Amino acid sequence: DEQMPAAAPVSVSPCASEESAASAATISITGKFSNIEYKYHIDPRILGTGQQGSVRECIDRVTGQRYAVKSIRKSDPSVKPGGLAREIMLLQEMEDSNIIQLVDVFEDADYVHLVTDLCTGGELFDKICEKSSNSDNG
Repeated sequence: DEQMPAAAPVSVSPCASEESAASAATISITGKFSNIEYKYHIDPRILGTGQQGSVRECIDRVTGQRYAVKSIRKSDPSVKPGGLAREIMLLQEMEDSNIIQLVDVFEDADYVHLVTDLCTGGELFDKICEKSSNSDNG
């Protein structure tokens, strides 16, 4: 009888899923972690929420300029690191006065923060509603 060589011992962690979840949260999408609070004051009021995060107003601590910041939780199952990195790259390349501009990107252990132009007032929506109600009356 030929004996099979003994398999090398394999270490199996009983908490493999917890370890992988913890390592997923510390994955860097931008390549560096930085604290957005050093540069911007973040208003705690949420302006809006989407599938992958919430939007708040922020103010540049030096210039006083107002912006919007979209905070995306990296551990959200719908957030794909490659897709988010691609979105950031595309936004950085967009330069058109009719498209919201990406101003800054910050990342910490839990979130990616996208700082963009702040659009206020819902002007387009208001104009559409106004035009719609005027056409109903005439």
